Amino acid sequence: IIFSERSPGFLQVLFLFGAMRLAVLLLMWIGFCGAVRLRGGGITVPGWASDCLRFLPRGFQVTQATQDGREVSFGSPGVDLEFAVAKLRGAPRGALAIAMAWQGLWGEPPAVAMQYPLAGDGVDFFDGHHVVFAMEGAGRAAWGKSKVHGNLSYVLLAKGRASEVGAEVRVVEMAKVFSALRPEVPGFSAENVSVTSLLANDGKGATMLRAFVAEQIIPFAGVSGMSVAVVEGGQVVFCEGFGRLSSAPSAAAVTNHTQFMIGSVTKSFTTLVISKLVKEGRIPGGWNATAVRLLGPGLPQITGTEWAQLSLRGLVSGGAGFPRKDGMILGVPLADLQDDAKCEGALWRALSSLRRVRQAGESFTYQNQLVAAAGLAAAAAVAEKTPGESLLQRYERLLEEKIFRPRGMQDSGLSPRGSDVAKPQGVEADGTVREMPGAVSLNRYFKTMAPAGLIWSNAADMAKYVMAEIAEPSERHVAIQPITEKEGYGLGFFVGQGLWKLKTVYHGGTTIGFTSYLFFFPAKKVGAVI
Repeated sequence: IIFSERSPGFLQVLFLFGAMRLAVLLLMWIGFCGAVRLRGGGITVPGWASDCLRFLPRGFQVTQATQDGREVSFGSPGVDLEFAVAKLRGAPRGALAIAMAWQGLWGEPPAVAMQYPLAGDGVDFFDGHHVVFAMEGAGRAAWGKSKVHGNLSYVLLAKGRASEVGAEVRVVEMAKVFSALRPEVPGFSAENVSVTSLLANDGKGATMLRAFVAEQIIPFAGVSGMSVAVVEGGQVVFCEGFGRLSSAPSAAAVTNHTQFMIGSVTKSFTTLVISKLVKEGRIPGGWNATAVRLLGPGLPQITGTEWAQLSLRGLVSGGAGFPRKDGMILGVPLADLQDDAKCEGALWRALSSLRRVRQAGESFTYQNQLVAAAGLAAAAAVAEKTPGESLLQRYERLLEEKIFRPRGMQDSGLSPRGSDVAKPQGVEADGTVREMPGAVSLNRYFKTMAPAGLIWSNAADMAKYVMAEIAEPSERHVAIQPITEKEGYGLGFFVGQGLWKLKTVYHGGTTIGFTSYLFFFPAKKVGAVI
């Protein structure tokens, strides 16, 4: 599925959950959280919904909490959007749970226009469901989601103006709230996050983690293989592969050197390259240098475009206000992807069609082409090594010189190396996970925005990357553009307190057939890669 700024919000939520699913599973294993009774907007909020308060969109507060503590709703003055969460005992399933939650807050629910199952977001969550309601009146929209854990059902509802209910920023915010709906896990705290004693020297924890991944995560996710690395205090305490390179019975086993596309985790590499060039004084104006200043002399087609007036910081920090237009990459003939100049030209054409839909800084808007432009703008500040060297070649050279070589990442690059390479897989309409032979060709389209999502790497290399990030606190690890009250986007990283009430720096990546995730807790010097 290709998404544009006009895509229905529920599809974007599915896309987001796909990118984060495996990370949520591992975090549940490492996880620690508590529940307290809080107050929001002057209304007492039941403990089970307390984590939701930490992910509320800016300006939103509690507007209602039912007496039995089953439902809580949220709103904001001047914003035509109301959403609610519910916890229902007896585990009612699917549309029934959604209708019960709506009834408890708002009366008789509207007619159902469409419904379908959702993939779970945790080992014990199942029977996820999505309902789109048929709303009366033009420009109105409403939907509900449910998921089950044991004898409990959790529900998220949203209703209001269609442009608010389906807006990309709202989709991200709602996904955060939905992920916060989970059972309390007793016995954990932010103080016992240390993993070295559990995982080092092949201890009991390592055996438990292997069993958890092999027996629960892989069957639950339906994939043939994956790799996991965990680091703490400057050392790798766990780094292994699981399953096979493909679903073929004769396929080789996944190792910690098996290469996967890491997708949008690439963005943090791009911002690291820019940061290093800025510190070296090789980019006049530093992070405030504009794209047109760095690229303009050689690219007359970007002169006068709105996006080109953005600074490098504005291009990568998610607050520029331009819509997401990933689908435009498919407009390039496959044969042209062999030509760097044509790939770069496709990027500039896509950017030239962008029109700002929100004011700068008004809200978070995820935009791949802007990050790609920042990477190539930084490359433009570096002299050619050989006559005719393209911006893409210069960008790749910078990755090698500034990151891969210094950090010992021998198996990382913009294309896979050798034969230890995972095969892309996707989910069919019936939920079956299958290999996607055509995805190998389709993923070449990401070359048109390489600095936003083209890197291939493996668990061993990415463990080195995370350790270096933890050891070198960076301005890239600070939120610039708020997403919710407790979470924001920095320079190529999401930054927030997360469900575990510790500052968490993270990013996920999804390409066609591959998913990756990286996160770390700076204060605890603990991180992981999937």
